[in-house]
Amino acid sequence: MLDIESRVRTVVAQLAKIPPTKVASKSDVRKLGIDSLVALELIARLERAFHVHIPEGKIRDIVRIDQIVSLIAGLKKASGQASQSGRTGPQRKRQRAVKA
Repeated sequence: MLDIESRVRTVVAQLAKIPPTKVASKSDVRKLGIDSLVALELIARLERAFHVHIPEGKIRDIVRIDQIVSLIAGLKKASGQASQSGRTGPQRKRQRAVKA
């Protein structure tokens, strides 16, 4: 989960135009300068970075960095993207197709 948190902090820092070191686990994204318009871009970047779909109903739950990390970890686990080989999403599907 540490890797997820590091990547989330980097994405948030880029959008907020601040150093990643200023983004703490309990940071409120609104206090970092992420308003509702920038939040839409944040969601899009997180979905691309982690190959997940964040349901609209969950977007309201995203306030702090640790909440974003938990949400992404849960989505990845639910979609079966977490694997020992480190492969995720389409990479795992291709690997299974080759073995079949």
